[in-house]
Amino acid sequence: MEELELDTAQRILDFLSGAVYALNGTMCKISRGIFVVAPNNYDVVGNGEDDYGDLV
Repeated sequence: MEELELDTAQRILDFLSGAVYALNGTMCKISRGIFVVAPNNYDVVGNGEDDYGDLV
């Protein structure tokens, strides 16, 4: 997502946010431009960039 234009990246995040909400899922930011999207039957554990920042 880092190489996309800001408007395009925002539209993608808007779409994914809506899908996550509709499916009662979760979205977690891992680092700048990297997100994990999971359905409601999966648990995403961690504090985002605080836990995963050194992996990227």
